Amino acid sequence: MSVHNKSCGRERIGNLAHDNIRIFGGQVRLRIVYVSVGVLQELLQNKYAPRLSASLAAERVRESITNFIEGRLHLKVNKEKTVVSYVRGVKYLGYSFYINKGKCLLTVHPKTKAKMRRRLKELTGRSNGMGYAKRKENLRLYIKGWVNYYHLATMKRLTEETDEWLRRRLRMCIWKSWKLPKTRIKNLIKCGINKYNARRWGYVKGYWRVAGTPIMHMAASNVNLRKAGYTFLYDEYVKWLP
Repeated sequence: MSVHNKSCGRERIGNLAHDNIRIFGGQVRLRIVYVSVGVLQELLQNKYAPRLSASLAAERVRESITNFIEGRLHLKVNKEKTVVSYVRGVKYLGYSFYINKGKCLLTVHPKTKAKMRRRLKELTGRSNGMGYAKRKENLRLYIKGWVNYYHLATMKRLTEETDEWLRRRLRMCIWKSWKLPKTRIKNLIKCGINKYNARRWGYVKGYWRVAGTPIMHMAASNVNLRKAGYTFLYDEYVKWLP
């Protein structure tokens, strides 16, 4: 659009943009902006040229490696699972990557985390028919195997948060297994709860709700759960730490 600016006493030719201009998600607030097409192209090239150049170079490397593997080694490359991308967020063998202080480090990919939680939820289902012994053994095998595979990742916070959720699910299973109020009162007293609180909580309904209450945290504390033989992710993870 051609614009004649009388206040300046001269004519400017350019592209007129209004008060709000959005360029690649960035918002610029100006009264009137005159940008020639050539200047705009130069600005975009200076900003995005390095990223574009790196992407093109990576594509050439992938093509070269693919040709070598398929042409010289006579192996098949799965092109659906082969991707050229920025390192952050890429899933590789269940791992993901992140940058911290200039270093590329390993973490657990979000899809892997979700899959792990689904499996733990299955093992701690209150209606899956498992007894104490079988549930402990299945949890031990799964947790040990999972941590042994992903121990290279930085996952201290992940293991602590998952253990907190897992212990609540175990308390829920324990509370359900006691079934009758009479049995709950008896077992709460055995676990060190005074008779008044044991009778008070023995008739409360709602497995998940009771599992998160202080009474079950005392009766089935973290120490008591470990003594009972339950395995947790953080305990296995610290074994791999230097």
